[in-house]
Amino acid sequence: MSKILKYSFVLLLNSIALSMSATTTLSDSVQVQSVQGIQFSDKTASQAARTLGNRKIAFWSGASVSVDLAGAVLTNATAYGQYEGAFRLNFKNKYFPLIELGLGKANHTDESTNLHYQTSAPYFRLGMDYNVKKDRRSKNRVFVGGRYGFSSFEYDLSGPDLIDPNWGTTTPFNFTNLKGNTHWGELVFGLEAQIWKFIHLGWSIRHRRRFYEKQSPVGRAWYIPGYGRSGSSSSTWGGTFNLTFDLSSSYKK
Repeated sequence: MSKILKYSFVLLLNSIALSMSATTTLSDSVQVQSVQGIQFSDKTASQAARTLGNRKIAFWSGASVSVDLAGAVLTNATAYGQYEGAFRLNFKNKYFPLIELGLGKANHTDESTNLHYQTSAPYFRLGMDYNVKKDRRSKNRVFVGGRYGFSSFEYDLSGPDLIDPNWGTTTPFNFTNLKGNTHWGELVFGLEAQIWKFIHLGWSIRHRRRFYEKQSPVGRAWYIPGYGRSGSSSSTWGGTFNLTFDLSSSYKK
């Protein structure tokens, strides 16, 4: 019996020793693995790699076409809006000269004066965007830019008849084919992201300021195609939400 107890005690001691040895080995292994997994970011190396990658981008990097979805929604849901498309060139994925063409439309009746304004006319903008994102290889872009816009348009204006207070006679208030034109500039900030291969989505915020406006004999137009509501101020804010088909190639082949 004593031999059996001694043998069992020896086996118990051996089991405890093996267990402690395995735990120590596993702990050491985990420590080694955790040390091996530590990585230090080298900003200088990352910047050098980005600079080298940017240099590989071809000077002529393609072109793209886009449509403004926000303008189309506004045209069908509100009293004014525009159908607009753009054609854009790409140089080194950095400079983006472009032209924007559109058709501005308005059909509005003022509730207080009962004056009705209606127009449908083309416009264009010329300009350039600059990609401020440091990694030019990325298909996601951050833009700042400028535009020159122009629209020459005709519009109709009608309202209640005018009554002479002395004689009581009435004069129709109905004007058609009134002419006007406007030159303006825009400052642009925008973002663009790749959602699938060559399909991108993006938006822009724009601050517009009139340079010159030729008014009709009855006064300032209520809406200027491509510019927006004219109002009494010489500047206004606007924006776009663009669906872009990007045919650019970011690397030399």
